[in-house]
Amino acid sequence: ETNLVTSAIRQFSSDQIRRTVLYTSCEPCAMCVGKMYWAGIRSVVYALSVEELTALAGGRFLIPCRELFARAADPVRVVGPLLLDEAREVHLGFWPSKST
Repeated sequence: ETNLVTSAIRQFSSDQIRRTVLYTSCEPCAMCVGKMYWAGIRSVVYALSVEELTALAGGRFLIPCRELFARAADPVRVVGPLLLDEAREVHLGFWPSKST
């Protein structure tokens, strides 16, 4: 997500980025939330929740993106989790050591 946002910053105006909806296969982590917010993205849609991703891939730094965006000065629309079965399948294939 951070690479995508960096690319968008280089290609689009601030107004275009503000009107962008970022779609992602899993709930953004704290680092990605910061990048999205400071770039000006105000709408995020994700499939797999941070809890689901952690169950598949491991991890210990679990902060739902809604909690982080809620502390921001400007509101960010967050939609998700969505399409859980489809998202889980994608990640099961990527994190085989945790999913077997």
